[in-house]
Amino acid sequence: MSAFAEMHKHLSTSPDSGFVQVTTVQRRDATGADVLRGLVLTRVGNREDRLTVETSDDYFALLADVFGLTLDDVAPAERAALWDRLVAAHEVWRKENGS
Repeated sequence: MSAFAEMHKHLSTSPDSGFVQVTTVQRRDATGADVLRGLVLTRVGNREDRLTVETSDDYFALLADVFGLTLDDVAPAERAALWDRLVAAHEVWRKENGS
């Protein structure tokens, strides 16, 4: 358990961890999984689809509709700040990946 706890701490707190660097939401169902990493939604399972979220309204609607996360307790300014961070990180990712 100590090795697990140490790695868990690293993955959840280290600036080098992909879990800290990229906002990720995941959901499984009987036919596959939906994964939202940054602004890219991927459906994995019987079919594979990818969608890049283009607007903050679409992002927050997706969180509510696909993942059941309404974020009703998050203030508009905090939502705007989250959206700005997501867009900035997505632009860096696009430049690094030639997209």
